[in-house]
Amino acid sequence: MMKIWFSIVLIGLGFRIMTAQTTKIDTEKLLGYYETQRFADAAQYLQSLYSADTQDVKALTQIAYCQMMAGKLPDAEKNYMKINTIQPDNIPALFSLASINSRRGNITNAKAYLQQIIKLDSQNFNAYKQMAGYADTPETKLEYLKKANNLNTTDPDTAYDLAMVYNELKQFQPAYDILKTAIATDPENFTLQQAQLPIANKLGKYQEVIETGEKLLKAHTDANVMNEMGQAYFYVKNYQKCVEIYTTLEKSGLQNEGTLYFMTLSYRELKDYDKAAIYAQKTIDEAISDHTPSIMLHWQEFMKQKISITML
Repeated sequence: MMKIWFSIVLIGLGFRIMTAQTTKIDTEKLLGYYETQRFADAAQYLQSLYSADTQDVKALTQIAYCQMMAGKLPDAEKNYMKINTIQPDNIPALFSLASINSRRGNITNAKAYLQQIIKLDSQNFNAYKQMAGYADTPETKLEYLKKANNLNTTDPDTAYDLAMVYNELKQFQPAYDILKTAIATDPENFTLQQAQLPIANKLGKYQEVIETGEKLLKAHTDANVMNEMGQAYFYVKNYQKCVEIYTTLEKSGLQNEGTLYFMTLSYRELKDYDKAAIYAQKTIDEAISDHTPSIMLHWQEFMKQKISITML
């Protein structure tokens, strides 16, 4: 009977100790700090509850997080490194260390921590995504983004970045396909659709550019969308529509040598040689561009045609 009673006392005492340990943090007070973004106060409060040499990983994680959010990066780094010593290869701690080093401009260390994560977890999407941001060449960036995209084909940021790299490398079909997959998952993502327009134009998908552009313009008037649509209308030989769109841009002061160039060609195709000549001159005046040599040739042609028509 005495043994049974003694066991009950020990169990009760142990429960009281556990309860005291789990309730020593004033969660309401801590939550208040979080809600008001007072992370420095939260870190200081937590530090007052634990000894400086604590080995409690959960406590250290909370303290380090608050310090990082408060901008106390050296203190946060110290605690995250302590966590990584207690629990080697702690992936969340390694990510935090990478972030801290990145914010402090130590890119070499940031990359080293991310590479360590990849060695521990070769399927870690976020590690590849972040490594792409530190790539030294488009080819290296491409490789990291491809790995990230393979792990998560629907992530819009990765799809966008990967498509832009493919576009820079003039690999237009992969760029288009990457965006198409991401858009299928999020049909209302206007950023991805807008990014796809110039790529679709380069692939000759002019009707698609027009249809997508019309939808985007209903949501928001955008000069870049109109620019791509104008080109698409030109290539499907709807020259009047091309002129109308670029005239709208011109009235808003958003014209450039490219839009003026297509207006020049459109007016020529519409046989309005006077306006074609005017816009050829406007294009040349706007800026020296890659189109300028061909514009000069077209302008000479316009003038010849105009003279021939006048003589008749």
